[in-house]
Amino acid sequence: MAHIIKLDKKESILSVIKKIKDLKETEVIFELEKGALLLKSSANLKLMRKTGETLGKTIKVKTSDELGRILSAKAGVLLGGEEADTRQLIQKTTSIRPKIKPNFSDIRATSKILPSGTAKTLVHAFTGEKLRSPIPISGKFRSIVNWTLLVAVGLVIIGLFLALVLPTATITLYARSEPVTRDLEITVDKGDGSDNGSRLTIPGTLINREVSETENFAVSGTSLEGTKATGSVTLFNFTPNTYILRASTTILVADGKEFVFTSDVSGIRPTTGTNESDADPASLIPPVEVVAVNVGDTFNLPVNTKFEIKNEALGNVPKVFAVNTQAFEGGSSSATLVLTQADVDQAKLKIIESIRVSLETELSQEAGGNVKLLTSGLKTEILAEATDVEIGEPTEEFDLTMIVRISGLAFNEDEATDLITSQIKSVLSEDKYILSDAKQAVVASFKSLDLESGRGILTVHFETVVAYKVDDENLSQLLAGKSATEIKEILLTKPEVDRVDVQFSPFFVNRAPRFSNKVKINTILSTSGF
Repeated sequence: MAHIIKLDKKESILSVIKKIKDLKETEVIFELEKGALLLKSSANLKLMRKTGETLGKTIKVKTSDELGRILSAKAGVLLGGEEADTRQLIQKTTSIRPKIKPNFSDIRATSKILPSGTAKTLVHAFTGEKLRSPIPISGKFRSIVNWTLLVAVGLVIIGLFLALVLPTATITLYARSEPVTRDLEITVDKGDGSDNGSRLTIPGTLINREVSETENFAVSGTSLEGTKATGSVTLFNFTPNTYILRASTTILVADGKEFVFTSDVSGIRPTTGTNESDADPASLIPPVEVVAVNVGDTFNLPVNTKFEIKNEALGNVPKVFAVNTQAFEGGSSSATLVLTQADVDQAKLKIIESIRVSLETELSQEAGGNVKLLTSGLKTEILAEATDVEIGEPTEEFDLTMIVRISGLAFNEDEATDLITSQIKSVLSEDKYILSDAKQAVVASFKSLDLESGRGILTVHFETVVAYKVDDENLSQLLAGKSATEIKEILLTKPEVDRVDVQFSPFFVNRAPRFSNKVKINTILSTSGF
């Protein structure tokens, strides 16, 4: 079913063209009021029809304006139900023409050339006076006339120069472009000597090397040295039970910091009272010594700090807790860099990556191409390793020596991208092409790898840019003499054109020159689509 759009009386042709481009329907009917701006010229209606044909859409116009119906019929966009009435209007308009027959009179005249001197004789006969000699023109007056004529001729020449020679038009077409992506699986085979587009296979190179590498690394591990904070706490037990808390199974926590008893605590009887502020001192056991789990001054706590007691015997009983009656002191620490196992593990990964990159560079130089040796296409075996510093010893740096056996399947990335681009070109329409200098993104990883047979399945995500072809031949002739609005209306009907910039020179010119050689067309790539 056709999509009907009612247009405003002052709707411009540019906004209508934009609506045609944006609409998804293939058949559109525009309702125009009587006296609408678009009905003033059949060129507007023809442009609407051509835009629709270019985009594969059927454009029709419905209006009650008699002249608009005539122009719509001539433009081929009038809605079918009104065509018969419109033909009658066209015939009626054609028949009302003044029937004027030309009337010519024969004008015949005979003329004779009078003999020399006859004119003077006749004048003398009628006037009775002799003809006077012409008044001589002075040299000064003749000079003024000559200068006036010279200035007039100069102004005419300047005017012609400004009107015909100086004006130029520079029209910049921005060709539409868009990103394109492909996700493919390519077979890398050491036995395939050349790429095969039908089988999506490229040749591979099998690698098997033993490499020895020694590198120096900085350590990141630290060891805290110092003293632990100590103090005493008073235990409160607002339960009916009596508890024994072992030093090995009890942890006291305050502000996220952990402390332990220096010895087992027994006989923690119920405390008389409702809270620590009104507790009966006689029901409390003597203060108990505790010590911080780690060194550091952060374990120095102020007086009246509340401690949560964690022990399996208590479970989740918040009514058993401790409070220090004196501040905790004596905690101090200093950090020292030491070698840790994490430092060694990170160093191993870095050496293996360094070996991979070195092999990749070596293979690229030998093959004269962009050879890739992916981490997913490698198998590594550490045959030996040694550090010059023992784990846990203080140091700022260390040396790691490794002997590694590396096996892998390498491939030329250029061959992979050529294979993918050929696949893209095979399905591209004739009005599009892949930009040769566009940035290409390739993300590849082996989905499966069989080094014994020298084959692997490579998953590749490929991104590039395609652009629309713009045929600018004869555009200069087509656009000569057109205004900026008309130029944009004509060019924006082309689906391959994204936008148009029009510049006239000098500043007072508002139309393109009528000489096509003064209309310059520039075509550049638009990047608004990606």
